[in-house]
Amino acid sequence: MSFFRQVQALTWKNLLVVAFRHPVGFLLTFYCAPIAILIVLAMMPTWILGNLGRLSRLESPSGLTTLNNAIFGGQKLVISQTPNLGADALAVITKITQSVDKDKLILFHEPVSRLGEVCNPRGNECFAVVRFMDSPETAIDGASGRNATWNYNIRTNSVATPGHKGSDESVLLPSKQPSTAPSPTPH
Repeated sequence: MSFFRQVQALTWKNLLVVAFRHPVGFLLTFYCAPIAILIVLAMMPTWILGNLGRLSRLESPSGLTTLNNAIFGGQKLVISQTPNLGADALAVITKITQSVDKDKLILFHEPVSRLGEVCNPRGNECFAVVRFMDSPETAIDGASGRNATWNYNIRTNSVATPGHKGSDESVLLPSKQPSTAPSPTPH
């Protein structure tokens, strides 16, 4: 035990000698030098590799295409809904269907098991399948909604994603735009 007390006393004495006899050197050695070394090490990839060394950077924004313009080449957008869906979800479906040409749209009211017969999301004929299952205003037999939250999914084939052609840019964002532009729902 006395060994540890001796080490502690010696450490405290050396700290006092260094800090009070040479305060400027103490600050430069123990505060400024490590910060300067950290800055140099952090900037080194940028200095050596140029712009390739930056892990994140700002890019020029790409315009968000409309849902109607995103669907091309004879593809179809399928919108499926469960029975007894709330009025808020029906309003969102109406906004989406109004923004898409009728020849590019399929409204699907049959069981989900038959969805593959109408439009296979893994094939070339199907742009995306948007399925609404629940919303805050959905009522079941006079009771409030199942979860009283938005519950929907968007199925798409996300192959061939270079050049702002991925599923986020060409399917997800244009699908949400008609429903969220005039109002803050759904999220």
